[in-house]
Amino acid sequence: SWLDGTDVNADSQAEAPSDFVQVGPLAKVNLWGDRSGKGNSAGQSDTAKMPVYYEKMLPFVDKPFVAFGASLGANGAYLSGALPSAIAASPSVTVLVTAFGASDTNGRLVHFGDTAGTAGKVMSLTHKGHFDYNNGKLDFASNFLGAKPSVGVFRRDNPSSYADGDFFKNGTALNGTATNGSNTLNIPSSGSREILIGAGRGTNGALNNFFDGMLLEVIVFDRALDDWNIRRLEGYLAHKWGFATTLPTNHPFRNQAPTFGGAQTITLAFNELDVEAGTGIPQVSNQAAAFYPKGSHASSGLPLTFTSSNPAIAKIENGLIKPIDEGVVTITATQAGDSHFAAATTVTKQLKVITKQPQTITFPDPGDGAVTLSLDLNATSNSGLAITYQITAGGDKATLSGSQLTGTGIGNVTVEATQAGNNDYFAATPVSRTIAIKKALRLIFDPIGDMGKGQVVPLRAKVFNKITNKVLPVPITFTVVSGPGTITGGDKVTCGQSLGVVVVQAVTTDPTAAFSDFAMVSKRVSFNVTNKNGQTIVFKHGEKGGLRDLPFSRKPIPIGRMVSSMSAGQPTNVPVTLEIVGGANNFVEIIGSGEQQRLSFKKGATPTKVGGKMQNIAIQLKATAPSTAAFNAAAPIIKDLNILPPGKSAFFSERRMDDRYDTVRNQFARKLLARKDLGKLKDLDRDGDIDLDDAKYMFDEDSSDSDGDGVSNLLERAFGGDSLGPDTKRNMPRRLPAKGGKQRISFVQYQSDFNEEGIEYIVERSTDLRTWTTSGVSQMPAETNDIGGGMERVVWQTDAKVADGSRQYLRLRVRTK
Repeated sequence: SWLDGTDVNADSQAEAPSDFVQVGPLAKVNLWGDRSGKGNSAGQSDTAKMPVYYEKMLPFVDKPFVAFGASLGANGAYLSGALPSAIAASPSVTVLVTAFGASDTNGRLVHFGDTAGTAGKVMSLTHKGHFDYNNGKLDFASNFLGAKPSVGVFRRDNPSSYADGDFFKNGTALNGTATNGSNTLNIPSSGSREILIGAGRGTNGALNNFFDGMLLEVIVFDRALDDWNIRRLEGYLAHKWGFATTLPTNHPFRNQAPTFGGAQTITLAFNELDVEAGTGIPQVSNQAAAFYPKGSHASSGLPLTFTSSNPAIAKIENGLIKPIDEGVVTITATQAGDSHFAAATTVTKQLKVITKQPQTITFPDPGDGAVTLSLDLNATSNSGLAITYQITAGGDKATLSGSQLTGTGIGNVTVEATQAGNNDYFAATPVSRTIAIKKALRLIFDPIGDMGKGQVVPLRAKVFNKITNKVLPVPITFTVVSGPGTITGGDKVTCGQSLGVVVVQAVTTDPTAAFSDFAMVSKRVSFNVTNKNGQTIVFKHGEKGGLRDLPFSRKPIPIGRMVSSMSAGQPTNVPVTLEIVGGANNFVEIIGSGEQQRLSFKKGATPTKVGGKMQNIAIQLKATAPSTAAFNAAAPIIKDLNILPPGKSAFFSERRMDDRYDTVRNQFARKLLARKDLGKLKDLDRDGDIDLDDAKYMFDEDSSDSDGDGVSNLLERAFGGDSLGPDTKRNMPRRLPAKGGKQRISFVQYQSDFNEEGIEYIVERSTDLRTWTTSGVSQMPAETNDIGGGMERVVWQTDAKVADGSRQYLRLRVRTK
């Protein structure tokens, strides 16, 4: 089928108004005629659903086109026709579409199949570069948007599943990712079948997924064209429609359109074969199947005919070359021409048949991968030669280093295992695996120190989203791998009465598929069973008042209250010591001891910025508890956490994890609800009345005074205050004694390197308390003091003395984005 925008009715004559249905000012297409002579036209009887014909409109399209969709044509426009009998089951097919998308909706350009839209019985070619089967797809992550029209070539060559197919956009082959790739297409061979242009059928038979944009030309072949003929047609379409410069620079028809008559030449190549060192002669095993020499073609696109100088070495079998026995043979390629092309000059090339052995690659399924984690690939060859891996699709989802695949993004990645062969073995047929890269989990399984006989030991493990570092309720299953111990109660191990090493494994499990987008992980710990009881260091982690990612703060954080030592479910009273052992310890330090240990932020730190944005600061915190007369030493625990850039989001997220949050919020809400001026409180949760829940919504507003100390949340944040408890007046801006008759004010602010939120501290002067100006007052750099946590205390001073008998005032305004 050949649908041409320059000859819509396929009469080889210039278009006339009589060729179209006139609907108001629009010329609508009721029949798009098939120029191929096969009678596969597409029509539409409903004027509301007919696409619109444009002689030309846009600057980059100087020829006629047919417009579908709301942008240029009619919303829901499409054309339909009978499906040729050759398009049945799982057909080989080549479809060339020259189009320009007016929007990024995933409309269907061409759709084949039954009218019921039954999954697996339809094939759609979409604006997004998909083969879509209504229960799976082959996605090339492309589209027909751009500064100029595009030519897309969809090809299925002797396919067996959804995963089989090629897509070329403007002459470049793209990599596809299959969903339900093992499914098989089965277009009915009879009954209600149709071809739709500009729309598709849903699984309920309804028309949907309408294309929005311009179709310039559509050419459908009921077979898979070879690469050379595809290149010829790409060149024809690109030059005809004026976008040849979008073809790759090495495209054979980028600079000159293909010819369709006259002289022709032959290229005889064996691109798929190794060559013999020294002679350069291509060589093939006598055990290889009959083959077509890859890269061979006539410039006309007409088929080549091969002959062999010695059929005992290599014979021609059904147009293919079949190696027979060891030796060198001359292969001759001819093309006799036809009514358009003259006969080509004959070309010959030598071929060597050898007795190398084939080899086969076995590539077991490595399972799911995860972002930031490495997965071992374990393909082998029966030759024993080393395997080489390469990513053939989804290169933005993972990286390869040797046999280790490391996820970098969510999605599917296809890895191909190859073995190039040597003097004894031919190159193996490559084997590919499509691996799902999922979100990464981080399983923290606390180590266990030496324990006593019969001691019951809690197993402490938690699962975190590795990217966000948030706790996830992913179930964990524990098992004893070896040693004198048994799992009791699901989350404890009971030590046996004999000495030895116990190995326990924690495995994340997801029986409900609630976390199917995460890759499951496992971890093992081991400990000794001894004659003295052990102790365990326990962190409150991922809960209110517990260890968590913390924002920069000028005030030390009481981290000692987040950890303790336990044995048999009771405190041991053995002091736990904390220290910073990894990460950016130039930013933080531990001060104090025992429960009074605090995480303090050092002065003079300079943050790392990327693209102008401050980055998280990763640190490692180590906890230890020594041995005593009653207990073995606890196994040291190392916790990873981040120091977050200060800002509004970090401020509110941190205080929600504070163990005071719920109590203070409830107090705030009750007081707000009890106020007489309820007009300021609205039905914020939209449940029909104003109640305590509405008051709670106000708790995290910038304008709210959460802790009732007279300071709003915005000012608490700006001055590094405590929004859940009273602050001293020293934290607020204050007047300093005049200096040399000049007025002075001092306050705390974020240093510019740490002011991620962009809080503005505006000092203004007035003589009448009505008109304020920023002129006449300046910051005193020499009196700026770094107070840690990314904050500094600054002093501002008027430029001039207050004249006798006059008045002058200073104020500070704070605002944020």
